[in-house]
Amino acid sequence: MKTAAPRTAAAAALLTALAAGCSGASQTPAPLGTTSSASSSAHAPSPTSSGAGTGWLAPPASIALPAGLSFAWGYTPSGKADLDQAVEAVEDINRAEIAGIGSNPQNPNMIDFGRYASGQTLAWIRATFTDYARNNETWTGAARFYNIATSDFQGSGVGESGIVQFCSDGAALIDKNRRTGASVADPSGTALVTFKVTAVPGGWQASNFTAVVKDPSCDAG
Repeated sequence: MKTAAPRTAAAAALLTALAAGCSGASQTPAPLGTTSSASSSAHAPSPTSSGAGTGWLAPPASIALPAGLSFAWGYTPSGKADLDQAVEAVEDINRAEIAGIGSNPQNPNMIDFGRYASGQTLAWIRATFTDYARNNETWTGAARFYNIATSDFQGSGVGESGIVQFCSDGAALIDKNRRTGASVADPSGTALVTFKVTAVPGGWQASNFTAVVKDPSCDAG
């Protein structure tokens, strides 16, 4: 596991800013082993019957999370300029990290990431692949996607779970090996997801805040 570069303060500040911007979403971690939807109802409008929509579906119950993790969605509602700024800040944080982070040998399409010294992990790592065939799935469409994985933080035994989101066909929610959610078309361009993981008694837990932010590069298709 790679040790975090000296950008911990920037990462923590970004997480704090994103959390503060998501009005209406509880910041209290959900109980271990649950899937929290506290921020989903406030910030994730359902798509229309045609599949188009301005938001993302709440995470389906079928998403396979390791024991001891909870998960929820939320938006940063401050407008495109703030979202773009957040994207740039996150990419700046990860740019120094990504060159030294190796692929998980058990799953070549997933990337491990390091734990920040603050106890919070900004799990936002960009990866590009031509398809998903190496993981027993074949995907058509955009090759560019973002991979978020919870990957055995410092021997916690949590294991792995991932969410992959393709730029071209909306919210493709999958776990490490199988698709568990439907595509949602988003005519404004696709979004990305971040979450933080904090140490709790007995293991690790994702807090019930997640920021959905805009990636301008997805607009180009």
